[in-house]
Amino acid sequence: MDQHTYQIMTPESVGRQHSSLVVGKHSGRMAFESKVKELGFVLESDQQIVAFERFKDLADVKKKLEDEDIIAIINDVVRSNEYIGFVSMKVECSSDGRYQADIELMIGGEKKCEKANGNGPVDSVFASIQKLYPTSASVESYQAHSVTGGIDAQVEVVVRLRQDGRLLSGLSVDHDTLVASARAYINALNKIRVQEKCELQGQDRLDGRSRVHEGDVDRKLAAILATDAVGYSRLIGQNDMATVKTLNSHLDVINKQIKIFQGRAFSGAGDSVLAEFNSAVQAVRCALDIQKELKVCNAALSEAHRMRFRIGIDIGEVVVEGEKLHGDGVNIAVRLEGLAEPGGICISGDTFKKVENKLNFEYEEIGLKKLKNITERIMVYRVSKALE
Repeated sequence: MDQHTYQIMTPESVGRQHSSLVVGKHSGRMAFESKVKELGFVLESDQQIVAFERFKDLADVKKKLEDEDIIAIINDVVRSNEYIGFVSMKVECSSDGRYQADIELMIGGEKKCEKANGNGPVDSVFASIQKLYPTSASVESYQAHSVTGGIDAQVEVVVRLRQDGRLLSGLSVDHDTLVASARAYINALNKIRVQEKCELQGQDRLDGRSRVHEGDVDRKLAAILATDAVGYSRLIGQNDMATVKTLNSHLDVINKQIKIFQGRAFSGAGDSVLAEFNSAVQAVRCALDIQKELKVCNAALSEAHRMRFRIGIDIGEVVVEGEKLHGDGVNIAVRLEGLAEPGGICISGDTFKKVENKLNFEYEEIGLKKLKNITERIMVYRVSKALE
């Protein structure tokens, strides 16, 4: 699998509440592979096997799986690093405050087991992993939230570890919160291991993308989304308090969608947002949903107070420096945003090539454009709308 271009998507972002293939407990491997293909993923054979096993485990718990469930499983399999791998786990809890985790991991191709007590079930899980793979990293934060609705929803867990003044995040999804917690902690440990190797070798590959670390600077290939409010200065001049309230509400919508589509948001000027994604499809789907949600928000406002955003998307090399995002890809995305109509989306030719056969949307080729401070002319497409 070429993980530079692995694609992640949701049906809602193209106006469909459900996809055509329904999978559940009695679905076989062929049905699952068809669903994976329909969602736009191309997995290597070993990833397909692992994803199918995870799918069957979840199907034993849920009668019917939603697209978000499948996407969460595949994202987890794609981002996994195999040096430290989760095998199995048993956790004992009691009302008198005793918690013990018994965990089995695959470390460097060798199965290892360990037990540990903790102040709670999650703490005991982390303690048992720490015994198997000792590290000086400490848990900075722990977050868990449901991916889908209902009591049988999958849970996404994010664990942030601090080591030598740096923060590394691990993420995983499972229907069992404790299993997701263990996998997320392991994901973060794998990143620590890779980063330690990078300090000796100077570069690495994380999440399938080529990356180079230079101190606190991270250079990588990404899809970049740039968005900006239209006529913000004019709106501020008319009614500053109401405009700020509307802006904050709209920015909440934008940042929520970026998170849903697994992007990372970076603050721009007061009325703009930058975000980077692992996938061009994910970025375009996010843009479509942003405009759809903002249209709903604006419908509740008078015409004079409506705030519309333009969006531009490009694929390119970016440099992440703390909370700042730099690079030609960023510059092009910003210039493309300026070409979009209020409430519209413009994408580069490189982006279009990645999504044209994977997204159901209308587009308009507006030709090669000379963008400010960009040497080469850029082919630009306008995204018209998502098709039902």
